[in-house]
Amino acid sequence: MERLENQIREKIKAEIKNRGLTQKKVAEKMGIKPSYLSAKLKGNRRIYIEDLHQIARILGLHATDFFPSKVAYDMEKMSLLEFIKAICKNEIEYYLKENHIIVSKKECRLKNE
Repeated sequence: MERLENQIREKIKAEIKNRGLTQKKVAEKMGIKPSYLSAKLKGNRRIYIEDLHQIARILGLHATDFFPSKVAYDMEKMSLLEFIKAICKNEIEYYLKENHIIVSKKECRLKNE
């Protein structure tokens, strides 16, 4: 399954296009260089929650609008702590795999599981 961050990037790009804007125009409104926003949307730089809020405001959306509908639905059923734990676990597993520290999910378990 595609990583959540990649799905969010694609949704941001689609919303920018749907509104007849360019990444350059959005970057200007954010007060950053277009190349910096482009790097974030290509996956060469990390997208932070502050970025989501800022882009959403520019596009007239909420930051959660960038999340796939299943994730948004799951978020509604979880407490904030449960959601953060799930996201952090996913990011930790991804980091460990990308850096060849582990090779499978089986090797990565949270202590309380």
